[in-house]
Amino acid sequence: MTSESQILRRYLLGDLSKEESEDLDFQLIAGDQLEERLIRAEEDLIEDYLDHSLSSNDLELFLRNFLASTDRKARARELAVLKQYARNSAKTLHEGTLGARVEIKTNRWPGLSGFRLRLSYALAFLVVLLAVGIGWLAFVRGRTTLPQQELAELNNRDFSDTSIYQGASHLSLASGTFRDTVTPKRLIEANLTENVFFQLEVPTGDLRTYRVVVQRAGTIIATLNETRVYRNSAGQEARLLLPRSLLSKGQFQIRLENPENSNMSLSYAFIVE
Repeated sequence: MTSESQILRRYLLGDLSKEESEDLDFQLIAGDQLEERLIRAEEDLIEDYLDHSLSSNDLELFLRNFLASTDRKARARELAVLKQYARNSAKTLHEGTLGARVEIKTNRWPGLSGFRLRLSYALAFLVVLLAVGIGWLAFVRGRTTLPQQELAELNNRDFSDTSIYQGASHLSLASGTFRDTVTPKRLIEANLTENVFFQLEVPTGDLRTYRVVVQRAGTIIATLNETRVYRNSAGQEARLLLPRSLLSKGQFQIRLENPENSNMSLSYAFIVE
């Protein structure tokens, strides 16, 4: 395991000093590519837990710190289900192969043995492939399609009157605050209302809509084809509702893209804790 991998693992287990953890937090918030490596480190850590290969000390930290996040608990459950399914599929394929071998020994027509063996292999492979494909499709849809549908429905409305959302959790963000301030704005997961109202400062101009991309720890979790721009006392802002189900603990980035040129975008960062 490389030095960086070890540091990321200690970070995930909550075993770094406060200064080291804060340094990594700032790197992640700044959009560093470290986020992708952190995701891989999370997956490796969960794999080691499921394979019972963690040391007693790491196991204690994993259960106490790593699984404190509901999102990580869900990810661990997903990987556990996938691993168990893989084991069951391998067992089914193995049993099917043994059945085919027995059939060869007892078959009265030896000329058909090779054909039946090949057919058994083919059928077993197709069954496993189809089941894995269906399972993966459901897995992907469960993680991405539903939030997109919710976003489209939630934001298909007029946000001109912001007083309607005074009782909802809300956050006002300026583009670039994750680079310009030491402490990013935060939301407390336990206190969130069903939907969270965001007011995102945008430059004054003729652009009336933006495309929305929502990321968590560097991974895109939802998109919205269009959110409108509204005037306020200080200039202009885009307004957006996100469902609470999308905002588990972690580091988030909302990116507003010019619909005519995705390379021209504005970024807004915040943390849910």
